[in-house]
Amino acid sequence: MDIAPGIFKGSLPSVFIKNIRLTDISGDATASKLRLEIIMSLQMQAQSQQTPCNLLLMLVDRESHMQTLKATDAVVRTQIKNPQQGSSYGVYKQLIPLDTRPESYSTTKVVNKKMATAIKNKTVVISANLPSLNMEYLACYAIVYATDPQVNNPIGVPSTSTTFALSAPCIETIFRNSKVPALSTVYRIKNAAHTYGSVGDVWAGPVHYNSAQGYMAGARHTSQTHPKLVVQPVSNQKISDLRFLKNNSIALNNFSATLRNASPKMVNETARVRDMLGTNYFSNFYFSRTKSNAVKIYFAFNVGSFAAEKLEFSGLFSNKAALVSTLEIKDVKIYRERVQKDTAGSKLTGNMSQYDNSQYRPAPTLVATISESSVGCFELMKNSMYIKDMIVTDADASAVTAGIYRYSVHIEYVDNSRRAVLDIIKELEALLSKFDIFVWNYSGGGSKGRDPQIYLEQNAKLIKSDPIWKTLIDYYLASLIFIFGQKALGANNSMIWRKNLITMVNPQSSSPYTVAKFREIVAEYLGALQALAGKPPVGGDSQPFTTDSKIYNSTIEKGLSRYVYEIPTKYVRSEGSRTGYDYLNNTGNSLPGTPTIISYAKYNNRIIEETTKYPVNNPDSGEVNRYGFLSPRQVVTPTHIISTLQNLNNPGAQSSRPALTNLSTADSVNLLQAKMDPYSEGVHMLNDANQEKLKILGLSGISIDTGTTNGSQGTTAETYTDSTDLLGSESNFISEDISADTTASGSAVMFADRDRGLEGNSLNTQLVDTLINAAGAGFVANESLDLERMQTSLVYNQLVNLADPLAGGNSFSIAVNYKSVRRVEYLFSHQTTGIAGIKQMDWRLLTKDAYAAARAAKISLLCRIVETNTLNNQFKLEAYDGIFVIGGGLSAASMNKVGYKAAIKGVYDRIVQQRKSLLLNINREVMDISAEYITSPEMIYSSNVAAPGANGPPATNGSGMGGTY
Repeated sequence: MDIAPGIFKGSLPSVFIKNIRLTDISGDATASKLRLEIIMSLQMQAQSQQTPCNLLLMLVDRESHMQTLKATDAVVRTQIKNPQQGSSYGVYKQLIPLDTRPESYSTTKVVNKKMATAIKNKTVVISANLPSLNMEYLACYAIVYATDPQVNNPIGVPSTSTTFALSAPCIETIFRNSKVPALSTVYRIKNAAHTYGSVGDVWAGPVHYNSAQGYMAGARHTSQTHPKLVVQPVSNQKISDLRFLKNNSIALNNFSATLRNASPKMVNETARVRDMLGTNYFSNFYFSRTKSNAVKIYFAFNVGSFAAEKLEFSGLFSNKAALVSTLEIKDVKIYRERVQKDTAGSKLTGNMSQYDNSQYRPAPTLVATISESSVGCFELMKNSMYIKDMIVTDADASAVTAGIYRYSVHIEYVDNSRRAVLDIIKELEALLSKFDIFVWNYSGGGSKGRDPQIYLEQNAKLIKSDPIWKTLIDYYLASLIFIFGQKALGANNSMIWRKNLITMVNPQSSSPYTVAKFREIVAEYLGALQALAGKPPVGGDSQPFTTDSKIYNSTIEKGLSRYVYEIPTKYVRSEGSRTGYDYLNNTGNSLPGTPTIISYAKYNNRIIEETTKYPVNNPDSGEVNRYGFLSPRQVVTPTHIISTLQNLNNPGAQSSRPALTNLSTADSVNLLQAKMDPYSEGVHMLNDANQEKLKILGLSGISIDTGTTNGSQGTTAETYTDSTDLLGSESNFISEDISADTTASGSAVMFADRDRGLEGNSLNTQLVDTLINAAGAGFVANESLDLERMQTSLVYNQLVNLADPLAGGNSFSIAVNYKSVRRVEYLFSHQTTGIAGIKQMDWRLLTKDAYAAARAAKISLLCRIVETNTLNNQFKLEAYDGIFVIGGGLSAASMNKVGYKAAIKGVYDRIVQQRKSLLLNINREVMDISAEYITSPEMIYSSNVAAPGANGPPATNGSGMGGTY
């Protein structure tokens, strides 16, 4: 584009600021922290003769002082005549004598082809050190003034002179609000004015704003013709903020030192402890079983922590997302092994075992894998991007016999962290080689006698068209962010970094020094990565497969690693599928690798059933939590499914008490005999009440003769025999007397004379029912419920004010309806406040509000059923579906969200997209000018006028372009 020639008229050269470099020098042998290198260009028409002159440069640290300098030339002349720092309006002031000889102008170039305007220019470089790295406000003020050769003083003008000539000033903002301005402005002439330039020419001088005309050329609005201007915000390519380079160097040095100084022995020992505890990777494990007796396991797996502790280059990566992308999990496998057969005997035999535990322990069995969909991966928490929620289905567990089982988790993975670094190195090497060719062309191809700066100024647009320098900037920055994350950028974002790097290399704003500095930055970074990575592994594999597992040591394909974690919690299979508590009334079968799903509506129906079962006053009050507690809806016995939904509000012995009983003792006999001797063959399907009663009495150490005769109806006294006479002194039973009025201990045997006459079946008597009921209570008095753990529940509100809450109920009904009430808790967070890691997750009691909020937001809640009482309970059964989800189905998540190659490309693509932003778009036509012709907002001269778009004149204009500063 053409530059308006009006700015170059006159015998004084026009001063332009081409570039300002900011360098962090803190830590050097000086009190200063910031170095400014200001590169100025003095330009005038090629045919003009320069008047003797000097240059005034000031660094102004108060905006009010800058406004005073702009308000009147008299203040500027006063500053020239008083060169001492103490009289300055800023923190720095310098008068620079200028050589008037024609040969002092090093280059000539055409700036306006339409008007055939050629200018000559020369470069002046000034360095200044400041005590602060940052300032609220700082601006550079440069102006040329005419001198009198006859005056013999350093200033060059008489001390009494008030009329010596001044050029138009050049003002550049360095800091505003403690930040380097990201945008500047290009002003273009909107309507031709002969003494200024043609339509479309770039106006690089002072600007003022007129409320009627808009932005116009010149510092003041006058009656003389002067053109309107089109405002075009552009990237600020004048200031090269090199302070960010120190962050880059510090990051690389810190991570390099970390890897160099790490003790292999220390690392190995730490890894061994972590592998043993597993607290950094896994939550606690939660077991559940289905109605088909399959086992489901829920646990959370922190992929991020696993990657941080297992991958070879985890010490280099501070970008957790990038590190995780280098972890490629091939499979998650679950193994089961029996560690002990159940040794529990019957109630009669005590610790006598029918199993021999000395027999050979079978090898672990593979029961579930991700690859076969029997291990499911989900992400239940939106903000837990590295934590996977795992659901395991061990369908074959339905066929295993009673015993104690151990499960183990096997993570098979590939460590790509070294490969990722090597790929970055390879790409940077290729780009840097191409960039070296660019630098060769940049400097004129090595032609002898050619000034690189002159060549650059003459060919900037052509050199700029080579895309390699922008590609190298983008990839360098993308790799830096990929490895180190935002930490590498310090307080700046990636766009500010990219702008600064562009300023260093952009042919229209850079110099050979800044280009060489940029190459040095990239080469240093590349060298550090090369030193860390070393030679590529042979065949591309980081190491052959090895495992420390004691229970599984088979080999897998080379390049894979396996981490084995034995779940600390053992799974006890103590009951068959024919016994259990059904709290949810779930009738569907979940797919392998998925949890049991209960819809919102179905769970709400269960709550309605519970409210009917345990009627209380005002169940919707804040003191009642209907949603967080459930009682068994059904009791599954070997031969029956017993419903428990009957209302418990029938009057009992006291009119104000609930009945406590909706289940009879007769309901319990099938389950009780199965619970008392769970492992005997052929006892679970008796389906004969009398046989079941006899079984219970026999297991309690009580026998009864049901025979009768047709003879005498007389009776003989009952006799009691100590059980040690029958079982030996080593028996676990203690002898106590038995009567109908006291609970039996099961330690004596009762005999009845055959001659005793009994009408009907002797098993259908009050005495037998009392004994059966006592057996159901374990022959101990009912304990008080732990109502504190049931606070706010329907049961709590029903019983809390009663002196003896369990009086009047039979043992079976109390065991099922009260002792077996359990809490329903939902997973609130993978982490508990104040506790590191995910070992202890935050489970919270489900409430009506939590349920309603989840339903309204269509969020599924992972829930568990938790015991509330530890009381003696002869009828205690394992819950079906102890882990379940309220809501809709869960969407499966991938163990590997994105590979490292896609992750690097994703970062790079986002960086490339930034090219379109106003801040970074240097490919627009308006940016095809040398940086010195870009105008700072400080060049707007009218009083009380703000920069375009900043609470002042409008930023938009006829060009349709605008922006804010």
